Amino acid sequence: MTSVVALHPIVAALMRKENAMGERPVWRAINVSQYYFIRYYPVGRADLAQCADFRIEALMHTGAAGLNLFLKEKKMRLHAEDFDPDQFALTSVFYAMAEWQAHAHMINMPIEGMIYPGVYMTPMCMVNGTPVRVFTAMASLVHNHAIARLITRQGVRVYLTAADKPYAGFDLLNRINAIHSHLSETGSAICLVFPMVYMEVIEKVEWLSGLFAIGSDGRKSSLACAIQKVIFMMNHLGVGGPHPAEKAPAQSNAVPICIDSPFFLWAKRPGMSIPYLYAYVDKDSWHDPGDITFR
Repeated sequence: MTSVVALHPIVAALMRKENAMGERPVWRAINVSQYYFIRYYPVGRADLAQCADFRIEALMHTGAAGLNLFLKEKKMRLHAEDFDPDQFALTSVFYAMAEWQAHAHMINMPIEGMIYPGVYMTPMCMVNGTPVRVFTAMASLVHNHAIARLITRQGVRVYLTAADKPYAGFDLLNRINAIHSHLSETGSAICLVFPMVYMEVIEKVEWLSGLFAIGSDGRKSSLACAIQKVIFMMNHLGVGGPHPAEKAPAQSNAVPICIDSPFFLWAKRPGMSIPYLYAYVDKDSWHDPGDITFR
């Protein structure tokens, strides 16, 4: 099953709590994951300050009625129970997509008796007579599979690689961070093949429950629950028109990168401290999203 970690929407929701308090309280953790999150939190605030175009809906709730209304409006099939007056809840919805620098090719990927929609692209292509790099082949000292780094129209770096096993939560974040910290370019690849993705993950962020704030008056306010919805879309679509861009010649020593099993995906914008999306993408999310714009 697909799993995701997206910390920036949680940061945005926690900032709503601080705004309601009228101050920046002291945050205290009750588990290791919260400890690392609190260390990251100030950096996450700075990240969001330079990413005003992120589509994040983040709210803080002081009662279950308002929380459940939001869950219903956003078609998040979860229900929250009442919580104490000194508690609060957080919700966030995060929309993200990958629009490539040029259109790639749609293909069918036959895998284990099923046909999945896929993408075929070459590392270089010609756009209006100009060569454009679409992806770069990479490797990591702590990962046995080839890695592709793609660049979107907005300059975001999206990384794809076959997963060694399923991960979730901070285990997923730590595994991907380890891979990313040992990256190096390996030269050319003749092509890249990967599944299209429509990912819609709704979950309670269990590791965050119990986090608490201490205000300047000494009063404590604890987090009853945090609920997050993440939507991510990725297919063959890019910039420049309805047809795939002309291929540039491949180098003779190039090898293909074919991702035909559950894979890791992470997306990072230049200047941000950490990726804004970590994902283990299983076959339940291998769908063509069609139009990759959010209405």
